[in-house]
Amino acid sequence: MQLSDRPELPGPVAAVLRSIQAKGVSLWSQGGQLRYRAPKGALASEEIELLRSAKNQIAQLLEVSADRPAGTPVELARRPHRDHAPLAFSQWAHWRLYDLSQRASLCVSASAFRLLGELQMDAFCKSVAEIVRRHDALRTQIIIRDGVPRQEIAIDGIPEIAVDDLTALGERAQALEVRRRIEMLVLHPIDLATDPLFRIRLLELRCDEHVLIVTFEHIITDATSKSLFIQELLQAYDQASTGCAFELPEIAVQFADYAYWQNQILAHWLRQHGPYWETRLSGSRRLAFPETSVRSNSVALGFSSVPIRIDSDLKRELQAWCNAHRTTLALGVFTIFAALILRWCHTADGVFRYQVDGRATPALQNAIGYFASKLLLRVQIEPRDRFADVLERVMAEYCTAYEHFDFSYLESSAQPSEVAASSLFNWVPRKLKSNAADRSRPRGAIEAIPVPFDYLGLRYLDLDWDPSILLYDTDEEIVGAVEFPLSRFSTASMEHFAHNFLTWLRAIPRKPELLVHDLPMM
Repeated sequence: MQLSDRPELPGPVAAVLRSIQAKGVSLWSQGGQLRYRAPKGALASEEIELLRSAKNQIAQLLEVSADRPAGTPVELARRPHRDHAPLAFSQWAHWRLYDLSQRASLCVSASAFRLLGELQMDAFCKSVAEIVRRHDALRTQIIIRDGVPRQEIAIDGIPEIAVDDLTALGERAQALEVRRRIEMLVLHPIDLATDPLFRIRLLELRCDEHVLIVTFEHIITDATSKSLFIQELLQAYDQASTGCAFELPEIAVQFADYAYWQNQILAHWLRQHGPYWETRLSGSRRLAFPETSVRSNSVALGFSSVPIRIDSDLKRELQAWCNAHRTTLALGVFTIFAALILRWCHTADGVFRYQVDGRATPALQNAIGYFASKLLLRVQIEPRDRFADVLERVMAEYCTAYEHFDFSYLESSAQPSEVAASSLFNWVPRKLKSNAADRSRPRGAIEAIPVPFDYLGLRYLDLDWDPSILLYDTDEEIVGAVEFPLSRFSTASMEHFAHNFLTWLRAIPRKPELLVHDLPMM
């Protein structure tokens, strides 16, 4: 029974619980107190007041029945062996997608920051060592034992911090060299069994200016983890540089423990949730895109992208429209994206992958690892649907998919269904882009400013995916790109798609009465 279905709760409170679940709001009880985590602006003031009115009652119910994906126990089991663990399902999906049993990896996830201020190298090195000590994932390699890959975790290890001196170069030459060094690190092949999966490099531009480059093989990290790493590193540096002892948030469960727990509960999960997914995905097929959009006999390899920008005015319009329909901006934009894909393919039914952070319980919030997973959402359009009608069904679909959350198991299977190549919607919220800068800083602390760069690894991805979208929600606007395999789609067709996407984003808040089938397409 879902928490919102409990008969002890007043009807209005139950209704609010159903509504906020569709917005990606997490509720839990901590020390008998009700806690929640929600995207900024997701909760209306009246919803917050209703939650407060029943907070004690909700907290008591959460103590015995947590409002999280069904089948998720309150306590995650710790692995019996500290030096190894099985792969998590997200890692299995990654391993099979990139055929890592046969070749080195080029799937590097990277971040770069300009560090302003006089850097105390001894404090910096101690801070990096402390973060690596805290997180098993940063000391992990993937070793094949008896034909099966598994995580091997070094008990301790101090990463090598390479420092490149670029002080002799002029400003323009420095900028070019910084870009070249980032590209070199991102494109460096990685042997998962012998190479470090986490690397850190400093480029010295001046005595009070450095560029920090951090790279991870994607099998040990995700977007939330990258953000967490830089946040902890700056916090640890503040403490070390002022002579304070390290005092960082507790890590309740390591990623390797989470992977062990997943494998332990798999049989139970299959009994409880397998029938739902078998039924829900029955009859689903990979979408057939129009011949005018698909290349024929193309020998082009790799991915390309077409930029997307939702300016501040349009973002405000969309946010107001989503607030009126009690949903998040991310879910509203996703529904527009999915509906456009279905219109483009001249079909009323399709399965989409919706990226979520996968951190189903508060115990996972402070751990680094590959927790990110995809919800498989089946979206359907009726002939007389307005966009609000589709949105209502998408919200219900999101809630149900989350109740049967599969932790990437469906993607990780040896013979994944065709939906594993379906269009992916990946929304990176503001908190993951800004927390390095939005901190109160002690006097004399360094300032970290993100360094933008093009991810050239897309050029070498050999994946047969449908067009996907990656969006970053910033303080003012939303930026990102439509990404697509060059072997199947032309840049011109994707530019047309991006144009139509922006046209729909503008039209829907302004003309909500329009039917989906009447929305214009170029």
